[in-house]
Amino acid sequence: MENSQNKKNKPSLNPSPLLIGIVMTILVFFLPFAYRRDLGPGPDSVMALIWEYIEAPWQTGFWFVRGGIFLTSLIYTFPRFIFLYRIIQFYSLKKSRSSAIKTGILSAFFPGLISLVGIVGWQLGWTQPPPPISDPWFPVYIPLPALLIIGLLLVFLLPPDRSKTEVEPGK
Repeated sequence: MENSQNKKNKPSLNPSPLLIGIVMTILVFFLPFAYRRDLGPGPDSVMALIWEYIEAPWQTGFWFVRGGIFLTSLIYTFPRFIFLYRIIQFYSLKKSRSSAIKTGILSAFFPGLISLVGIVGWQLGWTQPPPPISDPWFPVYIPLPALLIIGLLLVFLLPPDRSKTEVEPGK
């Protein structure tokens, strides 16, 4: 009896799906998604969707990405937008926590999966070999799961109030 009264008197934070969506959208664009390790003579860098940090003898620092690099980054980051959508659905009480977590894990490690497919494809002869034999630009993306960590913190530490509507476990 005492426990239920404490729960009723305790103010609960019920985050707005719109506010969560805005914050997560900003994070999708600004948080780094991978460390790009170039197997050729190119520079290594930390990549985000709209910026990169390059460390090279001829060029060092933060740069906003140009159109072509932005489009390439979209290929590696499109699952992050699906994760963003799942988080919004979770806070709108339309999807379960496990659905958001599974999507987040896939989105965090997607750049590494693409790199792995490229390396396996090169080994099997599907693509051209990396330098010094051919193209001087053969990047390998090592995932940086910053967005996943923040998403997990959100869904576990600031869950929506599900007392009114319960999501089916399979959704």
